[in-house]
Amino acid sequence: MPCVKLDPKALNALGSVGSLGFIMAAGILMGWWAGTWVDRRWGTEPWGLLGCLLLGAGSAAFECWRILRRYIESEGRKGPTGRP
Repeated sequence: MPCVKLDPKALNALGSVGSLGFIMAAGILMGWWAGTWVDRRWGTEPWGLLGCLLLGAGSAAFECWRILRRYIESEGRKGPTGRP
């Protein structure tokens, strides 16, 4: 069986970009959970759900932006050969 050499740079990129979908899904699910709890607790249906969904999606989008910005900045510091 041949040994496959994996590029650490490619794995780092895959990990960074691959996590974005999970972050967005988690933010939306947490917003849904919190919104339904707020609506049941205080009877504010549908406003608690809508507000918490927007808050969850916005927070997740902000975290995705931070991850992408950090990845792009780390790539920008390297020269054309891939070295700093």
